[in-house]
Amino acid sequence: MILAVAPAAALIVLDGILGLAILWRVLYHAYIGSHWRRTLLHLVLLCACCFRSVFWIGFLNEDVFSIGLGLLLLSWACIYCCVAEIIFQWSMAVSAGLVSSRQLYPACKTYELKATIVFNIVHAAALACSPFVLPQRLSMHSTLVYIDTHLILFGTLLVVHLVTAVINMVATTMIGIKLLVRVSASTIEHKDRSRNMTILFTVFIVFSLLVEVTLQFPIALHGLSSAWESQSAFVMAIPIVFFPAFLVSLTFLYLMRRLLPKKPACLVTSPVRGNVEFHTTPVLQAQYVPSRKAIDIILHENTTNVQYFSSSDDDATWV
Repeated sequence: MILAVAPAAALIVLDGILGLAILWRVLYHAYIGSHWRRTLLHLVLLCACCFRSVFWIGFLNEDVFSIGLGLLLLSWACIYCCVAEIIFQWSMAVSAGLVSSRQLYPACKTYELKATIVFNIVHAAALACSPFVLPQRLSMHSTLVYIDTHLILFGTLLVVHLVTAVINMVATTMIGIKLLVRVSASTIEHKDRSRNMTILFTVFIVFSLLVEVTLQFPIALHGLSSAWESQSAFVMAIPIVFFPAFLVSLTFLYLMRRLLPKKPACLVTSPVRGNVEFHTTPVLQAQYVPSRKAIDIILHENTTNVQYFSSSDDDATWV
């Protein structure tokens, strides 16, 4: 435990820095009036960061280790909600412009998205109960013994977690490939950059989930006492807990960024005799434009031949 004091303090500092960055992003989105779902998911990511910090504190103070372990499971649920949001946004980007009379919300028609939503709901509901299942004020050794004596319950939670991770990996890969094909076929100005960023962030998410699944699978098979018995709990917690969560958090922060427009509203000369005013969603650097707000078109006949374009808020994902 003494050897884990300095690394645990370092991980608390790193999670604290990440938490401050997420908090700044929450305040920024609230200030510029972003979509409520974007702000809410940043708050969820901030909660996951705080829960992990309590888990690291448990290595410094064993009285809160059981509490930190329960909050760690809850932080996994928060992280996976953010991963599911990335998959949903990418699916919306793939299906943008493919709406038909029989397909009002095309992104919800993909099987990988349906499976992702269902499994992440079950995953969040199951892991949200974990802080209430673990007894309070137990030392690390007593907590591990308690988990081994209730192996069926905690093994079920771990299996649900692993299955959800595999579903998220498959869905991320499939949606990422579809989005890559759509980006490659487009004629946008920064096509190469968008394609490279799509590949990079798909690899980031899949690799972080793959590391987590690979290291947790022996625990699901043999239990905590037999799996990785040659390594301490803290040493195994770094690649299992910190590395995937940190990588997914950075990916989420980049993909969910929203910048204010740098250019003012543009005036475009039109040969048509009339003044047309469009209130639409800004394209900016987005790969798609979800039609969440109606387009108001006001025609002024027998006036000047000028079109005025103004923008309103959206909840698109920038890639």
